[in-house]
Amino acid sequence: DAASRACEQLVFSMLLWEATTSQAVSAVKKLREAFADLNELRVAYASEIVGIIGEKYPRAIERAERLGLALNAVYAATHDLSMDSIASMPKRDARALLEAIPGVPGYVAARWSLMVLGAHAVPLDERLFDLLRREGAVPAGADLASAASWLERNVRASDALETHLILQHASDTMGKSSTRRPARRAKKAARGA
Repeated sequence: DAASRACEQLVFSMLLWEATTSQAVSAVKKLREAFADLNELRVAYASEIVGIIGEKYPRAIERAERLGLALNAVYAATHDLSMDSIASMPKRDARALLEAIPGVPGYVAARWSLMVLGAHAVPLDERLFDLLRREGAVPAGADLASAASWLERNVRASDALETHLILQHASDTMGKSSTRRPARRAKKAARGA
């Protein structure tokens, strides 16, 4: 149902933060095989989650702890893992609520808002920020927060999803020979061209 898909999107966004798409997809598959449902994942120990996704997963321990904090905060607010009440809020309020949850990175709140609510957001984590900085696609001297804010002001709402997908693809292919074309498209999209 839509409510569990919203929570699954939160989990996927937490797994995608500072990781590649293939890593996140693999981790979701492993977690689905290991846990009966999201509630069982919610009550799992961080060490248990790390044992499933693998110790070499980027920021494995931190990610597992953050995932537990986020799922428990959703549960505390809704008394289940439905995110209906959050998804029915005005888009800015829903995003602000997610950003206020301990352990939820800005990237995750932005991505969930974009993917679930269709909100105007351009998720940015350190991987994506480093890519844009190397390409000169964000203002010189910007930090992660100011670059994310700059992107959202300069990428039209109608282009936000495509921009996110281009940036994620470019981040996924960093170090591979096909990186240049997506990085150029990401730079163009970020500049509103």
